[in-house]
Amino acid sequence: MKVIKAFAPATIANFVVGFDSLGASFAVEDDLFGDIVTIESASQSAFKIIGKYASVLQAVEENVVTQATQLFHQKLISRNIKPSTLDIQLEKRLPISSGLGSSASSIVAALIALNAFYDNVFLSQDLLSMAGDLEGRLCGAIHFDNVAPSMFGGLQLLVPDKLSESLPWFDDWVIVIIYPGVAVTTKMARELLPTSLTLPKAVNYWQKFSVFIHALYKNDPTLALAMMKDSLIEPLRATLIPQFELLRSKAIGAGALSFGISGSGPTCFAIADSLLVAQNIYHAINDVKLSPESFCKIGKISKQGARIIE
Repeated sequence: MKVIKAFAPATIANFVVGFDSLGASFAVEDDLFGDIVTIESASQSAFKIIGKYASVLQAVEENVVTQATQLFHQKLISRNIKPSTLDIQLEKRLPISSGLGSSASSIVAALIALNAFYDNVFLSQDLLSMAGDLEGRLCGAIHFDNVAPSMFGGLQLLVPDKLSESLPWFDDWVIVIIYPGVAVTTKMARELLPTSLTLPKAVNYWQKFSVFIHALYKNDPTLALAMMKDSLIEPLRATLIPQFELLRSKAIGAGALSFGISGSGPTCFAIADSLLVAQNIYHAINDVKLSPESFCKIGKISKQGARIIE
């Protein structure tokens, strides 16, 4: 019996300065912080969900893993390949609507597992295109800032046509993520955004974005940090996050170099220049009273993306 198990990591999209243009793979040491999909051949099709967040998922027939399987099989048929009968299991390890690329993690893990099961019939760019399509079905617009880093790892720059390109990063930086334990859907967060911008605001935003990319290639962390300020999108989305200003104040007071919103929120993240500072931030954040479902984790941007495990 053929069994394939794939893991796809959580992600931090936008990265303050790169709305719909940047995304990073987030890893916690000694923990698979992301979703896992297991596929095996079977005589009868089956799908089940396990894991900490299984109970809050939508109906099985609407689940993104089911949709990913249907799309993948449609692509197989277009190549005159007959799909197999599969038993599929999703281990849901990321909270839903958390700003951690939860849906992207499930989608990418499913596509990586399916591709391995069918002996890698599709190229990675084919899989990324499918993943973007599936994400678009969820939030109404195709975007790759979660699926690209979850699939390829590292900090990804979204590129027209090619879809994504890996960027350099500062390996000594440590990331602290703070999930406040509430749900914020991408659709909800997008509805807050302005439908038009004045030219000065647009120029200012994309100048910061451009200089940030330049600083990464120049290996200049001071310049990169100076650009990590968002007066355009963050103030609007911060209203959806419980005690956002207090969390930021605690993190900066404990030594954070920067503080921002992960994706659409509500998860936030802080950047530290050492593990010791990250631990100080962690303890400072834990003093803030949040939902019982909240958590705080220390990790790094991982160069390793989705992969087959076991």
